[in-house]
Amino acid sequence: MELVKERECGECSVCCVVLNVDTREFQKLPGVPCAHLCDGGGCSIHATRYPVCRSYHCGWRYLQFLGEDWRPDRSGVLIDFQTDDLPSHYPKRPGIRLTLVDKGKALRRPFYDAVARFIAADVPVILAVGGPPGHFPAGAFLNDALKEAVSKRNFSEVETAFVQAPKGLESHRFNRVVHRNGTNSPAQTDHQPTIKNRV
Repeated sequence: MELVKERECGECSVCCVVLNVDTREFQKLPGVPCAHLCDGGGCSIHATRYPVCRSYHCGWRYLQFLGEDWRPDRSGVLIDFQTDDLPSHYPKRPGIRLTLVDKGKALRRPFYDAVARFIAADVPVILAVGGPPGHFPAGAFLNDALKEAVSKRNFSEVETAFVQAPKGLESHRFNRVVHRNGTNSPAQTDHQPTIKNRV
């Protein structure tokens, strides 16, 4: 899969806040702004940023059919790819993980249409909602619940499901993140969950 030509992150720095990073070189808790994030966006060490930051690109950078309004800071959705812990009866890989970062921006017709497009193509789709800072997000697999509504093009049912799903996920008991790398993690004695068991 290749990056969309001439599509750049611009002023978007959603990944610098939302994502969990746990490498030998660098650790950052999910929901916590990176220590190197400048006021107003941008990285203060961009030229020498960590390998994990250099290699990461969100789904919007790869998916040509998503327009400029799908940049995460504009759409309220961070799109990622997921290969682990997906149902075997949906064999296509990777799956699409949609993390809501701003429900007011995200929960609208273009979002429902994009999700319906993925589901109609049998691409596994996970909806995720962030927990409190420093906690893993909660996720829900959408295909089984929405496949019939999508096949019938019943978009009111799809919309209703998306209004309800985040509410259910927000009531989830979120698990605290404990990093395996580094010595400055704030909760080294807590139970250590892994990202892959969050969906």
